[in-house]
Order: sequence, then C-alpha cells, then structure tokens
Amino acid sequence: MFKAGREPAAKGDIGPFYDLMLEYAEAEKDAALFEKALGKLRENFGDNPRMEKYWKTQEDRLAKIKGGGEEKKDEGGGEMK
Repeated sequence: MFKAGREPAAKGDIGPFYDLMLEYAEAEKDAALFEKALGKLRENFGDNPRMEKYWKTQEDRLAKIKGGGEEKKDEGGGEMK
C-alpha cells in the first residue's frame, strides 16, 4: 500500500499503519523503510510530549537495524541462521 503511494488519511489509522510498517521494516532489517515510517509518525504525533519514551524506543530499534541488530529468531524462540 505504501509503495503504491497510498497512505491512510484518518488520524486514527495513521498510528497503526506506520507501527505495522515499523514491525515489517525491523523484521526485514530495512533501515530506510523504518526511517520513513518513523518520520511519518513524527509528522503526525511528534508534538505530543507524552511520546518521548516511544521515540527513544524507536530510535534504539533503528540503531539496532543500522548496526546489524540482533539475529532474527523463529517463532519457537530459537535463532535462525
């Protein structure tokens, strides 16, 4: 949807849409996509002072992706190679 240029317009849909993109980008270790989604979230919710802890957490996640991060794990909790 995002690649096709379609994005949610309703404020209530923006958070869940881009949160899902963050999850996908992290799973794929796609730092560029993670940054785009995080940027969209900041555009819409960056002025909320209660979100400071959230922004810090997302920046930490992004740093892990850029630095190679942790190895992916399968659903059983074991590491995938």
